[in-house]
This record gives sequence, structure tokens and C-alpha cells, in this order.
Amino acid sequence: MENKFFRWQRFKGQLKKFVPIPFLLGGLVLFVFTALNTPLIMHLKEHTISAVAPLIAGVSAPLNYFRQVGENMSDYWHVYEENKRLKAENEILRDWRTLAIKLSFEHQELSKLLNYQQVAEGREYVVQILSDYNSPFSQSLILNGGRNIGVQKGDVLVSNNGLIGFVQSVGSKTARALKVTDYYARLPVYIGVNRYPAIMSGDNSAFPKLNSLPEEARLSDGDFVMTAGTVGVYPAGIPIGTVKTDVNGELWVDLFEKVHNLEFVRVIDFGLEGLLPDTCQGASEQ
Repeated sequence: MENKFFRWQRFKGQLKKFVPIPFLLGGLVLFVFTALNTPLIMHLKEHTISAVAPLIAGVSAPLNYFRQVGENMSDYWHVYEENKRLKAENEILRDWRTLAIKLSFEHQELSKLLNYQQVAEGREYVVQILSDYNSPFSQSLILNGGRNIGVQKGDVLVSNNGLIGFVQSVGSKTARALKVTDYYARLPVYIGVNRYPAIMSGDNSAFPKLNSLPEEARLSDGDFVMTAGTVGVYPAGIPIGTVKTDVNGELWVDLFEKVHNLEFVRVIDFGLEGLLPDTCQGASEQ
């Protein structure tokens, strides 16, 4: 008698021969169903889609929900990172604001301490330097501009750093200016917080000398030197340099502007009458 196990095995082998047939028939029906466009087929398609649509919607709804949640999480993460960056920038801006307030307060206090007065405004020209003439006998500049642009004798030369000198003579298209280091350059200055008066005099070296200081003056290296504006040549308050003491105890001025490699200067007419009119207008004609 044949064993049940072997009968079952033989039945499964025969069944496997017929398993592909339903799939083939199903594929053929599906092909016909999708390829043909007869009214009957179209009607069946509509009913099939209507029947399957709720199932598809039911399956896709959770997928869409999780996809939306993922997108929202991604957006939240970007907002979080952006918020962190903005907080860091805000901290930096807050530090800068604190520093600006501190510097503004210090400026006000120092201005009160120095009894600082704003330098008077005047008519200003930007003029090119044609020649920087330095010799044992003269420290001067030749400027590419004269009466043709309005430059006058006594106009003050400054840079963004400080005082340079003044116009000594004017021609039609050029002018000659003496630097504060020239031997004939003399001007009253104030020094330090106590505004000690002194005379700064050039000697054709790189550092003008300080003379005629009051006996009670107590100066240190680095004390601020600025114009006093007491003789009508320079207005008060133009920065010049700082005090520099040599090994012999003599006082000099370390200028803010050394004029080296300077191509342009600002020539300013403050409307002061401290210098005599230029009676030799052709002295610097080029």
C-alpha cells in the first residue's frame, strides 16, 4: 500500500505543473482589460477603479501622514538651526553695542577732560603732492594747485592722521607749503590732559621740539599734542602727535603724520588771518 507521504508529494508535484496557469490567465485578462477600450471594458475599468480607490486611499493615507511628519520635522530642524545661528549673531551684536556705548561714554568723558572744542570747518581742497623736498635747510612740499583752484597763503595742510604744515607761497598753478618740521615752522600747542601751553618748533629733523613750557608742566611720553589756535594761523584742536623724551630729557613731538609715501593732502582755508598776505605771488610759479 502506498504511503500517504509519497502520495502527498506526488500530488504537490502535479499541482506545481498547474500553478503558473492561473497567473498566466490573470496576466492575459489584465492585458486585455487594460489594452481594449470597448464600452464594456471601460465600464469595468471605472467600476474597478471606484472599488479599489478607497483601498488605495486607505493605504496611502498613513504613508502621506508619515511623509508630512517627516517634512515637518525637517522644517523644524532647519528652523532650530537657524534660530541657534541668529541667537549667536545677536550675542555678537549685543557685545558690539555694549562696546559702542562704552566707547561713546569714554569719548564724552575725555572730551570733557580735555575741554575739547570741535575744529572749525573751512573751505577744503584735495591737492596732489608734486614734490616732497627735504634738505638740511628746508622741509617743504610742492603742491599741484594754486590760485587756479583757490589755494591761498596760510591755508592749513592736514591728512587723515593729523597736521602737516601750512601754505607759505602760492603761484597760479602750484603752491609751496612748509611742513611743521621745517626750521622756520613755529606754532603754539597744548599738551596733555592739563593742556600745558608750549611752542613747537621744527629743526629740519623728523621730530619738532617742544619749548617755552611752564615750570609746573609735568609731561610723559605719549601725552597728546594739538594746536592751541592762539595766533590765528591754525585753529585749535588739530591733532599733531605725542610727546617723546630723549635720553637727555629734552621733549620732542612724534608726529601722527610722517608724510612718507603720502600722495594727496587736504588743504583747508579756515578763514584765519594769522599770516601776512602773499606779496610774492609768483614765488612758486612752475
